Amino acid sequence: MIISFIIIGKNVEGTIDKTLSSIYKLIDAANFDFYEVIYVDSNSQDSTINIVNNYNNVKKFKVWGKPNAAIARNIGANNSKGDILFFIDGDMEIIVDSTLDILKRNQFNDEVYMASDFYDFNYVANQCVSKKLRYNLNKDEYDYQMGGFFIIAKKLWDLNGGMRSCFKRSQDLDFSLRMANMGYYLIKYKNPCIVHHTIDYMDNRRFIKDLLRGNYLFPSLLIKYNLLNKHVRNLLFRQITAIALSIIIILSLLLKSSLILLSYLGILLFKIIIRKELKDYPKYLIIYFLLDLNFVFSTFFYWPVSEYIKNDISN
Repeated sequence: MIISFIIIGKNVEGTIDKTLSSIYKLIDAANFDFYEVIYVDSNSQDSTINIVNNYNNVKKFKVWGKPNAAIARNIGANNSKGDILFFIDGDMEIIVDSTLDILKRNQFNDEVYMASDFYDFNYVANQCVSKKLRYNLNKDEYDYQMGGFFIIAKKLWDLNGGMRSCFKRSQDLDFSLRMANMGYYLIKYKNPCIVHHTIDYMDNRRFIKDLLRGNYLFPSLLIKYNLLNKHVRNLLFRQITAIALSIIIILSLLLKSSLILLSYLGILLFKIIIRKELKDYPKYLIIYFLLDLNFVFSTFFYWPVSEYIKNDISN
């Protein structure tokens, strides 16, 4: 049985060495006889490729045009030889001992589908300012949500048709929602197997950058594309303030009264209180309003199409 390590990345010169180094440490610790390492690059403009070239036997692909994580993962999977696909992002680092533990607890077969909790190491100006668990699990559990790290049998990947490339963001959640709808749930281990070197999503600069790139248009796309999925109700609940905004806008137009819009402000303040974010409430009022506005706009007007060109740069 062959295991394919598939790394995706763009401009990850600061972390890709950690990713590759940890993969080879895991390979040595697990004593894998049959494996391959694939790196799919989304047209990096830094020294990422040069760093990858320092490692032997890495099969490399580069994506031009309008690349995204879904396209990159599909390219990696389509060009893999493995029976098991081990997906990891280029800003992630494997915790070898805990990963080795979950590998030993599982017999690789044609229904392997697993991940784990992981640490978010948040950086500002290249300095780590916080470390926290993403899910903070108390026990191993079956779930329908996954992130950039997961291990899956190639048979299941193909059965689900890979990832939908129209999802520039949230493609992993869309994939796992469709898997769950077919009856395959991700087993998520409580012991973290990954360190994710990243920037907090609520960091001001990152939020503005993601907003301008249209990254916040995709939550509504998840619901539209999975409308008949029984798990979509959980996604709808997450967007309760955006749904409230839609209803309030319609009512204000029908009643020809702008005063009703103040009720939305009250709903947002209640959300901020529940989340214990009162200290920075002006910031979060703006953020949540913009997120909700993106959701409402995307629900009615956004149907993306992906275009890309890929070129094999393996050596």
